[in-house]
Amino acid sequence: MTLISRKNIMPIQVFLGLVFLLTIQPACTHQVRPTGQHPDDFRLRPWSLATAGIYQAVVAGDLNGDQHPDIAGGSSVPGTVAIWYGNGQGGWSSPFMLPTKGDVRSIALGDFDTDGRPDLAVSMLGDNPGIQVWLNRGRKGWKRGPSPAESEKFNGIRAADINADGNPDLISAVAGVDGPGGIRVWLGDGDGNWLTDVGPIARDEYNDVAVADFNEDGHLDVCGSGMGPHGAVRVWLGDGNGGWSDLGPLEFGNFYALTVGDLNRDGHMDLFAGTYRKGIRIYLGDGRGGFSRLSSPVEKNNFWKALAGDIDSDGSQELVASSLDSQGIWVWKWQNGGLSPVPDFYGSSGTYYDMALADLDSDGRQDLLAASDGQGVKIWASQTQVRSLAAVTFDTARVVLPDKGEEAFPVDPKENQVYATIDGRPQYKIGPEDVLEISLWQGIEETKYTVQVRPDGKISFTFFQDLYVSGLTVSELDNLLTRKLGRYIRQPQVAVRVKEYNSKFVSLLGAIATTGGTIVGPDTTR
Repeated sequence: MTLISRKNIMPIQVFLGLVFLLTIQPACTHQVRPTGQHPDDFRLRPWSLATAGIYQAVVAGDLNGDQHPDIAGGSSVPGTVAIWYGNGQGGWSSPFMLPTKGDVRSIALGDFDTDGRPDLAVSMLGDNPGIQVWLNRGRKGWKRGPSPAESEKFNGIRAADINADGNPDLISAVAGVDGPGGIRVWLGDGDGNWLTDVGPIARDEYNDVAVADFNEDGHLDVCGSGMGPHGAVRVWLGDGNGGWSDLGPLEFGNFYALTVGDLNRDGHMDLFAGTYRKGIRIYLGDGRGGFSRLSSPVEKNNFWKALAGDIDSDGSQELVASSLDSQGIWVWKWQNGGLSPVPDFYGSSGTYYDMALADLDSDGRQDLLAASDGQGVKIWASQTQVRSLAAVTFDTARVVLPDKGEEAFPVDPKENQVYATIDGRPQYKIGPEDVLEISLWQGIEETKYTVQVRPDGKISFTFFQDLYVSGLTVSELDNLLTRKLGRYIRQPQVAVRVKEYNSKFVSLLGAIATTGGTIVGPDTTR
């Protein structure tokens, strides 16, 4: 088992012993402006917990027992789960990385070993598929727990007590790429172990699952969203003992993420689904296991997820949807039995996947978290605090240093145009004119390629032409090449290093405390 500790988190080190000026700035104060539609309506400007990486999963919950929400985000690039611990006032620790080393698709929270601390279950695709369970050891960090599945490829995952024995169980959608597919349900024993799969279906490709008591008989039911030739939204009613009754498809098509919520406030659970090229789908529940499809406010475009919640604290529900077409986060308000658009509430640009709602800054409002394609985990909240920061200016970027300890500025100060934080440590970002050495092993035979990043940020060599690499770290490029080469080579082994650093210039300004080199005053160097 792997045991890692939060004590290893260290602030970024700045070489040459520079003495920097302290600056006080509201760098990430969220700006609120009225819409003119309602006295309490407002628009929020987002900020990111990470400024790079393709994130597809995000959850919020109190992971360290301080009564404040924390955040876990899962990425396909660089392929880790990052945990940010919150202080309840909009401040966040530097990211603590779980080395999942795979394409993270979804994250579920649950106390799987019943020790009073929430644990994480992570569904994976790519070269390291399966379900990873990480047990929360509090101040001792996180430890890998027993996995219910280590070979199949999984998409959405949820934790819920399916058989009502007091122990959380796991429910996950099988991608069905290399196997039969279906939906798996593993019963937990309360000690972190997993019993026989009692899933409702063992075929077809599924993207996500949702769990709720749709017929209000006291037993949890399961819904799945499918893709491909047999794609559909399907519901199975549970009997509390691992048995299922198939209600049949609510609708055929290609569906992404599923969520449940009471949109119309009638006391019954409704279903929401993102779709491929057909907007979003809304199914209103009747409390007896039946559903009626509500006319959708958008019938085209690609949306990953739709989520219901009272985001403006006016007592009525809104529906929030994440666009896969670089059109941002869409919002509609439930009123008069239908949905009315609220334009540009969260902005109209960017590609987003998973979303969650939580009160991150203790102001009584629901804040939105979204996993973005390329910009990490983004947050829209109504307030945050002003912090004191130390700063040094690069010609190509600005570096800010966190205070000592685990608490740091909300936007990870190690993330900028020069460095990105990978596995808790800053790594150099590749840029134009850098020279890379790429080593590829086929069996025991090693082949080395030396390539220079062109001014347009791309490289070309034997297997690839015009591959955009600017802004990636070495480990991110390593993972990207490994994934792409897997189409041509079985189990490729890749190593990347920067042979020549040519893309960044640093201006050193200020008094020199200790140099460790030959620089004795202000200078500009590569």
